[in-house]
Amino acid sequence: MADMTKDNIKRMHLTNSMLKRVLMRADFTPMLDLESMVSSMNKQNWFKGKFENYEKRLLEITQDDEMSKEKDDLEGRTVKRFDHCTIAPEKNVILDISSKFVTLLINCDEKYDKIDNYLDLFVKILAFIKENDDYVKFSRLAIRKTDGKEFKSGEEADAVFEYFDQGIADAIHDDLINRSYTDTFIYGKEKISVHYNRSVRIVNGRFIFILDIDTFADAEQIGDNKRPTEAELKTFFADKLNESSFELYKRGVKLEYLKSIMKKEDNG
Repeated sequence: MADMTKDNIKRMHLTNSMLKRVLMRADFTPMLDLESMVSSMNKQNWFKGKFENYEKRLLEITQDDEMSKEKDDLEGRTVKRFDHCTIAPEKNVILDISSKFVTLLINCDEKYDKIDNYLDLFVKILAFIKENDDYVKFSRLAIRKTDGKEFKSGEEADAVFEYFDQGIADAIHDDLINRSYTDTFIYGKEKISVHYNRSVRIVNGRFIFILDIDTFADAEQIGDNKRPTEAELKTFFADKLNESSFELYKRGVKLEYLKSIMKKEDNG
């Protein structure tokens, strides 16, 4: 289509996305009993069989980690990890459940085109935790998507990426080691918080460009409804966070690049 614009391109039109590392996360007030919560959830038909492996882990403590102030808080550091997902097409999916947060990390391959099935499972998990613990209240809900591409030259990268303060080819020179731009802002009518990072690194003479989009809502943005229903959670993650992330992704790359990864039937 000669008159196609970025606004015409929807998620379902693309064969894949550059952003192949997807992290969904929910933080909440501590649940009463992590062990019994996970045991009960594992008996539910909608969860049973979704992962092939399980292990109990202790989170590493880093210097910047808030939990470093609570080094003896073994319960707060305990994570129930499920991996080797049976939901097609990705196997490389990791689910972590702790008493204070849940994360679902999807490491996608070239078959990846959308996260809907994984998002549905994530929302069901959050809804189950909320329904089975009267004290759980959500304080932060987020989807972060990141990854990048490797190029032989700045000119190649210029054909893909937008929004460096000058042409990428002009910005690159032999002594460049690292170049990074980060914007933090409130996006769209949904008032979603965004950390939007674009960076470039040179490794062995090749240029690695990374796009990192973190969309989220904190306690203030979530508002008074700290215990949303499953339907409300689904709307929030799918229609607000995920769609906002996709619109921002489109703004970070060139229209011609988007056209090149569109399904043939949608590209005229």
